[in-house]
Amino acid sequence: MVKKKVNKYSNRNFYLVIGACSIALLALLLLFFKLSSDGTIAGEAFYFPAADWCYDTDGGIDIFTQGHITSYSDENGNITRMDLCRPNGKLVEYKCATGNRIKGIVVNCAVQGMTCSTGECV
Repeated sequence: MVKKKVNKYSNRNFYLVIGACSIALLALLLLFFKLSSDGTIAGEAFYFPAADWCYDTDGGIDIFTQGHITSYSDENGNITRMDLCRPNGKLVEYKCATGNRIKGIVVNCAVQGMTCSTGECV
């Protein structure tokens, strides 16, 4: 009878590969959640109520241009916001989102090596 050779290292290598893949996947998920849906590094995002229409003068997420945004609904009337710098130096950038809602995204300009000035990263 021929005795089958058992490789005692095959199970260990399997678990090392699974562990490394799990860590890589976790790192990618953390990066994904750190990035907003617009691809801008953001600490937070917030929404205003749904509206009938929405208009953004800088065309959405443009951290290099100060824009203003207006939405309208019968229930809430006009809601207008202007891109602005917070006292902590972060930019609040507004855009039109699903349902004609105004979406505000907080952008840390310093991550890009810039500062926030007059509602834009410079």
